[in-house]
Amino acid sequence: MRVREQLKSWAMVAMVLLGVACGGGGGEEPEPEHPGQKPEQPQTPVRPSGKIKFALERSLSETSFGDEDDGVVPMVWTSGEKIMMFCAEASTPSESMSLRGVTQGASSHTQATLTMQWGKGDNHNFYAAYPSTEISKPRSISLSVPSIQTVNKGEAPDKSLIKLVAAAEQVTPSELVNIVFEPAFSMLDISFTASEDVVLNRIVVRSLDSTPVVGDYVATYTGSKWQFKPSDGAKNLSTVMALQINGSEGVSLAAGESAQFHALLMPLEHEALEIDLLNSAGQVLQCRVNTKMEPAVRHSLDVGELPSLAATEWKSVGTTWMQYLPDNVLLSDITMPGTHDAATKNCSLEMSRCQSLTIAQQLAAGVRLFDLRPGKNFDIYHGSDATGVKFSAAMTDIVDFLNANPHEGCMIFIKNESGEAAWSEGMSQQLAQYADNMLTFSEGLTVGELRGRILLLARDTYGGTTYGGFFSAAWPDNTADGEVGVGVRPGESLESFYLQDQYSSDTEESVKIASLKKYADKAKTKAANVWLCNHTSLAGFKLFSIGSSPKDHAKNINPEAAVYFNSKPGRLGIVMMDYAGDESVGGDELLMTVINQNVRYKQSVK
Repeated sequence: MRVREQLKSWAMVAMVLLGVACGGGGGEEPEPEHPGQKPEQPQTPVRPSGKIKFALERSLSETSFGDEDDGVVPMVWTSGEKIMMFCAEASTPSESMSLRGVTQGASSHTQATLTMQWGKGDNHNFYAAYPSTEISKPRSISLSVPSIQTVNKGEAPDKSLIKLVAAAEQVTPSELVNIVFEPAFSMLDISFTASEDVVLNRIVVRSLDSTPVVGDYVATYTGSKWQFKPSDGAKNLSTVMALQINGSEGVSLAAGESAQFHALLMPLEHEALEIDLLNSAGQVLQCRVNTKMEPAVRHSLDVGELPSLAATEWKSVGTTWMQYLPDNVLLSDITMPGTHDAATKNCSLEMSRCQSLTIAQQLAAGVRLFDLRPGKNFDIYHGSDATGVKFSAAMTDIVDFLNANPHEGCMIFIKNESGEAAWSEGMSQQLAQYADNMLTFSEGLTVGELRGRILLLARDTYGGTTYGGFFSAAWPDNTADGEVGVGVRPGESLESFYLQDQYSSDTEESVKIASLKKYADKAKTKAANVWLCNHTSLAGFKLFSIGSSPKDHAKNINPEAAVYFNSKPGRLGIVMMDYAGDESVGGDELLMTVINQNVRYKQSVK
């Protein structure tokens, strides 16, 4: 009896063990007998070994321009291009890489390998930019489009201007990561046909809704798409972009010849743009783009056949030439037309008269810098000869002009022509009336900061509230090559100021013209943040010889200066003229030549 019970017990144990060994007969796993017991964990998948490999598939992402295709910019990757990859989860967060072995087949793609290694975690997020640029944080890439681009007829834009971004999020570790780039710029094709022979120097794209067209901006990835906006606090945003055509000579088009140019803009939406064509004769043709421009796509504008140069559609740039300069161009690097002893039209003595136009007429002709010398009772004088113009009247003319043309800006040089203490005591009160229009001097001032305002630089100190800035020392007298500084306060020098003001009546015209030409050449080699002022004026009385007036000198100096400036186009700095705009002495041609230099060289920007 006892033996039978023992055999039965052993048989039951064997059946239980057999059931466990067979996995419960193929059914579901039983719940653990004890609540704290954990089920068996799945095995972690084996990660790819070695470096991360990337595949850059052919799409919008390539960098050599092809033909237009449905509003996109088709391009092809080329060997040696560099991109920046960023992955916070990888062992090395960021790396720049060069592309190698690119093929051009329809289904081709490029593979690139970095030292970047797969890191911890099941998924990684990758962000990329072309050209290779620093990516400081995930999902955000800082980019920039320059405000002055150099282009040639029919040629593609400089590839360095192309901006591309890519994102691949939640990527499971694998042998190959696919990266597809998207354009981070807008492209505008501008085409037209010449109706007669014409030379174009610059094409300007202007935003009519105040949206920046160039400058620093940020591409931010928001889950499923890229969004673009101007960088916070950017100092180089501009609503004006200039295409500098073919260097200083411009592009010559024969009658019936067509041309196409490409402009790259920030990838923002624009309600309205204006395209301005500027020719070598100092004329501008304005073309309105009425269709809305979407961001990060390619748009085309066919201007059609240009009107003849005698047509009213072509207008002189004289009154409004500053609007064709980008906002972030350095003020010290533009060519500024000015008038020496600007208010002397009605002086009683011929030897004191240096101009034949009023301040208002000079403004309309394109003059933007005025040498004003208030004396007793703040009437303007030239030496002891009264001009009949009050300093306040000249200021009012300038302010009224700027209110009507807010895209322009003006400069004024002032000098105490009386030497009286009352001048120093009262000048601040004179200027206080125009405080809202005054711009305080600072390093690196730009055209955009001057628009609608006046920068006043004083040759003599005055008390009370100061406006504008001061020359740091006495103005060098009768100098062929002098230097002073410019600062906010008297005696301070923040930027250098070179000066040619060889005006003495004992100076021969040939000597004066040689000094003027030498300074024009110096202007082309100066640093962008250095000021240079070149006077064409020569005094109107010659000792021990037959008398001559400033106008007599201007008849000989102005035409020769215009010819020389045209023969060597480029930066001139400030040009202070006698009889600017006066056609009887070549002052009209000289003034227009000076203004036109601004579209014949590439200015520096801030």
